Amino acid sequence: MSTVLPSANKLPYLTKAMMSLNSWKQKQKGGCRMQPKVATMPLQNTWIYTKTTFDDQKLKLNTGNQFILVSQRPYSSKKNPQDVGVSLTLQVVKDDGDYGVDKKTGMKRDNNVLNTFDVTILNNIQRLDAQKGDIIRLGELLDDKTFIIGFDIILRYKNVQVIKRAAKQG
Repeated sequence: MSTVLPSANKLPYLTKAMMSLNSWKQKQKGGCRMQPKVATMPLQNTWIYTKTTFDDQKLKLNTGNQFILVSQRPYSSKKNPQDVGVSLTLQVVKDDGDYGVDKKTGMKRDNNVLNTFDVTILNNIQRLDAQKGDIIRLGELLDDKTFIIGFDIILRYKNVQVIKRAAKQG
């Protein structure tokens, strides 16, 4: 004996795609009321529920909080017009951090010496009295304006200290 599914026009509130053969058979026998199948999706935009922090004190401890200024450019936030300052590209000159051993190669992981990173100083000044090669010491981290997205870090500081390099004598 073969079972014939009702056409969509006989049951307008359900379509053939929403009904399985077994549930239709139960309906014919007077079983449970049929429920349409619901597609499930994972949560989206879960980033608003998570928080990742940046260990500013450890960075300053490992590097001696001394970086070489590579470049600077004015900064103003598109989302928050009151956030004005300067973006700096800094080069790491010292790194005493222990990054362990790479599991695949068995070799010690390299440190950050000579690597560069960007920070933004939100101090309402769009240019520092500093030149390439000057030493920069980072001030107070603005936790509420610092973000970590994947492996990208967006560091925001309240202030910095500039240590001028010695003038060349010639």
